[in-house]
Amino acid sequence: MSTSRRRHTRRPVDRAVRSAVRAASALALASAVALASGCAAEPGPGGEASVTPAPTPTPTGPVVGDESGLDWADEFDDGLAAWRHSTGAGDWGVGSIVFYTDRDTNAFVQDGVLSIVARAEQGTDDQGRSADYTSARLVSRDAFLYGRFEARIKAPSGGGLWSAFWLLGVYDDQTRWPDVGEIDIVELVREGDTAHSTVWGNWAGHDEAWSLKIETPADDGSWADDWHVFAAEWDPDGVTFFIDDQETGRVTRADMEDGWEWAVTRPVNIVLNLAVGGDWPGEPNVDTPFPAALQVDWVRVYDTEVTPAG
Repeated sequence: MSTSRRRHTRRPVDRAVRSAVRAASALALASAVALASGCAAEPGPGGEASVTPAPTPTPTGPVVGDESGLDWADEFDDGLAAWRHSTGAGDWGVGSIVFYTDRDTNAFVQDGVLSIVARAEQGTDDQGRSADYTSARLVSRDAFLYGRFEARIKAPSGGGLWSAFWLLGVYDDQTRWPDVGEIDIVELVREGDTAHSTVWGNWAGHDEAWSLKIETPADDGSWADDWHVFAAEWDPDGVTFFIDDQETGRVTRADMEDGWEWAVTRPVNIVLNLAVGGDWPGEPNVDTPFPAALQVDWVRVYDTEVTPAG
């Protein structure tokens, strides 16, 4: 396991464990339910939030709730109804050079498979910011507290490409990143030779975030250009990561250094995106295969508490 700091700029869970997790999460979920519904993964407008009783909305993903523990799933048989687009051009805090759009050329469903497509084309957002590449960043409309999150993914390989399946804590008026917490279930950069899984939190009294990372090299040289199931089991004490149902590592509160605060305690949105460029993957090169597609067969969440979108 590796640690770092960044400056601000299907294995069902045991039923007894599930009951304990749900009991522990009840208070946090009740206080967050009004905020998570309709709240973007980015900071929203100012104003003090309050919890107001309202009719319970219907989750946007199909809820199964059977003995397998499956509580939410998107098999991509109904377009992108369960997702919203997070749009805009800029570096997104990581130096990327991409314009995330809501165009159906950058994100679409065909034959039950989601494709997020990065293209080498210039684009300008509604704030006048431009980028040389377009792509898509999708955020689940529903939010979730604890459970097992998994997706069957086929990521592209190539210079400057950065595929990600991750969880971002729901923002409120007083809490921003990294205090909201972040769990990167998998990130694949460039040729995808290593799967990166990370938990992020805040470092009390410092203008920095901490991270604990599990790095898993591919036996055959790359996790990209083929289908794999990436998963994470998140409970109040830690996060366990899996690839193709094989455990790759676990991050817990006990792994933190002095002064670090465990931030992954609130409902999260699921995020799927394909970035281009940035501090980590570098810029594309002449061999980068544009258009490049991050494909997702399905996303499933087990043993969770769902906060439906309003």
